[in-house]
Amino acid sequence: FFGDSVTRLPVGSFGEVRDALLDGRAQFGILPIENLVNGTVRETLDLVRDGALEIVGESVVPVSLVLAALPGVAIEDITRVYSHAQALAQSEPFLRTRNWQLLSTYNTAGAGAAIRERGERDAAAVLSPRAAKLHGLVELASGIERDPGNRTRFWVMRSNGGAAVPGSRNGAPR
Repeated sequence: FFGDSVTRLPVGSFGEVRDALLDGRAQFGILPIENLVNGTVRETLDLVRDGALEIVGESVVPVSLVLAALPGVAIEDITRVYSHAQALAQSEPFLRTRNWQLLSTYNTAGAGAAIRERGERDAAAVLSPRAAKLHGLVELASGIERDPGNRTRFWVMRSNGGAAVPGSRNGAPR
C-alpha cells in the first residue's frame, strides 16, 4: 500500500493493529474488511465500531495464496497448516487433498512468522507469496486459492485522536 520506504510494524492480530494506532506506535494501519468469496470480515467491523479509528483509504487486492514452509521441508513432511480462517476457507479444496490438521490464526502473515520463529519443520502456512518470502519460507504449492478471481478489500485506518466519537462512524460506509 505504502511502498518499501515505510517502516513496518508487524503485529499478531487485527486488534494489535488497532492498539498500535491508538497508542501512537503506528500512523496508519491496514485491515481487511471484505472478501469476494467469504464476505465481511466481522472482526474488523468490531474494531472500528466505536469511532476511535477512521477510514482514510481503501484498496482492493487480488487473492493469491501459497502453501509455504521452512527451507528444506517437503510437502510430505507437513502435518499441520496454519492460516487465518478466511484463507483456509479460500484454499479448502486444495488443503482437503491431504490429511492435514488445519489451524486458524489471527492473520496469514502471522502464521508464516510463527512457523519461522518456532522452527516448525512439520508445519506450513497458507499466505501470500510476498508474506512467504518476507518470512523466509519456501513455496511448496502456489495458486491454491479456489477462486482465481477472488479479491479482498482493505481499509487504511488511522487514529481519530485516540478517543471514540459518540454516534459517529467517521465516514465509514453504513
